[in-house]
Amino acid sequence: MLSKTADTDEDLRAGTQLLRGQYDIYGPLAKGGFGITYLARDSLDRKVVIKECFPHAFCIRIGSNVAPAKPHLAPEFDRIVRQFKSEALRLAALTHPRIVSVHQVFEENGTAFLAMEHIQGDDLFTIVEDQPDRLNATMIKSLLIEALEAVEYIHKQGLLHRDLAPDNVLLSADNHVTLIDFGAATELCAPGHEEDGKLLLVKDGYSPYEFYCDGAQDASSDLYALAATFHYVITGYSPPDSHSRMATIEAGQRDPFVPLTADAWGIEQAVLSSINLALSMDRDTRPGSASVWLDLLEGTQAEAAAPVAPAAAMWSDPIIADEIAQLVSTTNSALAERLTEKRKKDAKRKGAKGSQSGNPPKPKQLVDLFGNPIHDLEAFMRDQNDTQDATPDETPDPQPEDLEVEASPVPEASEDEAPEHQTMLGSLLGRMRPRKRTMPSAIPQN
Repeated sequence: MLSKTADTDEDLRAGTQLLRGQYDIYGPLAKGGFGITYLARDSLDRKVVIKECFPHAFCIRIGSNVAPAKPHLAPEFDRIVRQFKSEALRLAALTHPRIVSVHQVFEENGTAFLAMEHIQGDDLFTIVEDQPDRLNATMIKSLLIEALEAVEYIHKQGLLHRDLAPDNVLLSADNHVTLIDFGAATELCAPGHEEDGKLLLVKDGYSPYEFYCDGAQDASSDLYALAATFHYVITGYSPPDSHSRMATIEAGQRDPFVPLTADAWGIEQAVLSSINLALSMDRDTRPGSASVWLDLLEGTQAEAAAPVAPAAAMWSDPIIADEIAQLVSTTNSALAERLTEKRKKDAKRKGAKGSQSGNPPKPKQLVDLFGNPIHDLEAFMRDQNDTQDATPDETPDPQPEDLEVEASPVPEASEDEAPEHQTMLGSLLGRMRPRKRTMPSAIPQN
């Protein structure tokens, strides 16, 4: 059962017949930015679903006919109708058990229609709201795998769905997934032609950022939307919309998206980590295809699917471990773009000097756990040996400064960056000092 919408003047009236009486409209089921979906019955007395191309921002209904709302909107309206029909014909060629079947594509009343099979089931919005106990961890993983297999098939046919969301994923009575509502589907374009024939459609919480900025779209765009859909299935709410996430990140603040963890949701971490990965703002960071995501779920890339912050694993106090893990994540996110740009500038500068300077490269800088430089390695090692040789009664509570780790060269922070990092670390360490903890005296070297 699809979510209901109230009758309006935009909807076809119950009893309207299409294609010379072949289809008899019962009433509207759902409405989107580019179309209206109806329950109908065909000439063989079967229930069917009819999708009408009706881009609300560009058209009006006059009786049963659809026309451009304004003369200057006619070219865009005509383009949308042509694309709707073109993509519907491509979808009619799809044959997959997890994808709704298309019966017929036709034009009538000044617009285009898509006749599809009627799936007996509920969408994921309805399931989560009305039957949350129906879902469990094992089923959620199974549903995600089925959805990914369907998306993989769609992409292999050269199409993007572009409207994956809980209301467009049906769950049958025997708990199998069917993807529906391909009204916004579009062809995967070759590089440099991503703008060709693209319908503009966004759903807050589910659309990736490239849908908002009308940027290049690829398979990872559908994967972001699918990840957001299953984020809703697991948590009962969608992740922060990608437009707000990007605005927050560009303002130098922390990404408001909170990664899913097994402790909080009782689902295996490999599943949650793959969803977190697919919800990355950067398209290149997401799984490159549905098959890659499926590999993550099958554990063939377990290390990539569930990375662990090394520093957090050393702390016995789970609260502190979580704080350090969040610090690592926050610091990486905040500095990644700036450090990348700095490295590019440094590389250009070094390339310009290159053979002229003849200066040898600087040796690697050793730092302790919190990035403090170790200038005298022998003295630092003597201090570590003295600490390890001390008796239990004499051993002081190890402090973070006593830990040693060898790291790659750390770019020098600019004057405006340093206070921010000092404040972040100071705040974390201030909360940590009152807590008792057990920790090794040094990070094992591999």
